[in-house]
Amino acid sequence: MQIGTEYSLLWWIVALSGAIVLVHWLYRGQAAIFGRRMYRLLRGLRLTTLALLTFLLVHPYVIFQKAELQPKSLVWVVDHSRSMVLSQDSSEVRQLAQKIARINANLKGKLRAEAIGFGEVVTENPDFAFDHNRTNGFQWISHLQQTRARDEIAAVVLVTDGIFNTSYSPEFFVSGLRVPVFVVGTGDTAVVPDAGVYSVIHPRKVLPNTTFEIEVIAKATFLTGKNLELTVSGQGVVTNRAAFSPAEDIATKSAKFKIKADKAGIHKYTVSITAVPGERNLKNNSFTFYVEVTEDRKKVLLIDEIKHPDIGILKEYVLRHSEHDLKIVAPDSLKYFSDEPDFAIVHSPAHPETFAYLKRKASVPLLMIAGYGADTRALATLTGLEFTRFARPDKAFPAINDKFYKVEQSFFTASSATGMPPIDVFYGITGANEDEIMNFQKINGVSTSRPLTLLRESGRRIVLFNGEGLWKWRNHRMAESDTMGMVNLWMPLMRWLTSGENQRPFEVIIPGRAYSGDLITAKAYLTDEASLPVSGAQVSIAFRDTAGRTFSYDFSPESGYYSTAIKDLNPGVYNWTAQAVKASAKWNDRGFIIIQEYDVETSEITADHPRLRQIAQNTDGEFFTLNQLDQLEASLMARDFAPRLITRTEKFQLIEWWPYFILIFLLLAAEWFLRRYLGSY
Repeated sequence: MQIGTEYSLLWWIVALSGAIVLVHWLYRGQAAIFGRRMYRLLRGLRLTTLALLTFLLVHPYVIFQKAELQPKSLVWVVDHSRSMVLSQDSSEVRQLAQKIARINANLKGKLRAEAIGFGEVVTENPDFAFDHNRTNGFQWISHLQQTRARDEIAAVVLVTDGIFNTSYSPEFFVSGLRVPVFVVGTGDTAVVPDAGVYSVIHPRKVLPNTTFEIEVIAKATFLTGKNLELTVSGQGVVTNRAAFSPAEDIATKSAKFKIKADKAGIHKYTVSITAVPGERNLKNNSFTFYVEVTEDRKKVLLIDEIKHPDIGILKEYVLRHSEHDLKIVAPDSLKYFSDEPDFAIVHSPAHPETFAYLKRKASVPLLMIAGYGADTRALATLTGLEFTRFARPDKAFPAINDKFYKVEQSFFTASSATGMPPIDVFYGITGANEDEIMNFQKINGVSTSRPLTLLRESGRRIVLFNGEGLWKWRNHRMAESDTMGMVNLWMPLMRWLTSGENQRPFEVIIPGRAYSGDLITAKAYLTDEASLPVSGAQVSIAFRDTAGRTFSYDFSPESGYYSTAIKDLNPGVYNWTAQAVKASAKWNDRGFIIIQEYDVETSEITADHPRLRQIAQNTDGEFFTLNQLDQLEASLMARDFAPRLITRTEKFQLIEWWPYFILIFLLLAAEWFLRRYLGSY
């Protein structure tokens, strides 16, 4: 037990001193009446009572600490993806909630049961609906590490079919939980005959009157010697058939098809593969995609000076997440390159032909990474900045410049920037204005005035990263299951390079295409004449499909923009109109989005039990099948899970503690009784 006070004891000492003076004055001259011994007793009772009452003035409290043993948690981690109910044991899977409840009841007192679900996202207290369209096999591990104390979990029971199609595979990270993982494998492990379209590589936008190429990758399982056929249907298909005769039990086929883009618009194409008798999964026998034929397609020049992971993630963005036409040209070939790109990308430029080309094309916007080996003198001439080479590179973290609002800052929030790994910075930069700096460098926890990223607009637009190692940022975002983190960085930067700043006061940013089942995030930006965000507007967006049906969503205000989440749009082409209203002012924006059909949960339905056995082996757990839940229960009962020592602290304000006032009452009653007994009032 511990006693403390909210206020200083000095106030009590002052009040107690006054009480002593008061008691001495009240009992003056009464020693002769009561006798010296009784006089001291009565005065002591009165003084003790006043001391206890005045002690309440400093708000005293009592702290009790109680240690108790509590059972640790048994966490059920249940796969909620749709592949769980596409197998022959789907009826057993749908009864998991009742079976888990029965086991938990039998383990009561030994383990405290909890449950989470995983698929596209992790959910506490899952609903066992098995309706997730993706399976993230890593996210649940991170979730447990962030939400549970290390000594809180006794064991984990992972219930899954082992089909993970998003993020990292869990067997490489599950040992980080430092608890045994008991695995219950569901699904069918038998490999059955199956023919499917594995993937289609195609451009998103093409120019009119051109011929473009698509590559189809097909997969066949246990169809050796069968004569299969790949076909492509749609407008302008030039070559539409390819034969596929698997020579092995598991075989793949890559086939290329040519399509002529002769008419502007959005064109739908379907790739199909022959269905064979005995196939259980027919949903992967076809794949539908869309290609837009339009003049509005940006041309991007990548000057191939060095091989670097940073260049790799830029290529990935341009090829997979944008609708740009990428040309990769070596410096020696720039003298023969006649196209006029919309912007150029270069990493650590040092080749004379690179600078000669950029000098000739003085109006071409530039995204540049100033990494090791860059020519500082040529950089200074090109950018109008001064570069000073360091004796050694600095490890620099991004530190946000809160005055910068030229591009959205969703990637560079204060929380995400704090956790980003450092990049290597080789140069100090001077000559930049504060409004040009996107974020500063933070070195060893200390913010500096050195720019890490800046946007310069002097003759040509330049996005400059002063340092290399952006691939670490990308890997970090992926490890956090943020697959769009780097896209949210590159998209606004490249849009800024190719368009005037705030050309439109109201603009909605939404992907041009997505897959069915994806959660789509739309952001709306509304700015005034000073380029500052406008708050308090009512923002909405409506999608209209080809059948005339309308789907509406309202935006919620965020920091500097508005956002909404869109889900469950069926495959097809949707025209959308957005509106922002504030007082009597109204703004509009419009566009379209293509929802492609791609069901990753049905592309592979064979359970991967060897992977699940590896998870159990790596964590000192055990593997069971769905019909061995009784054995799982027996194994959990046999394990010696030490309880968790919990120290509970309870704080009571003394003024709310009734025994304290009983004591004061007894002291007052004793003094009053003695005085009456001795004949005094």
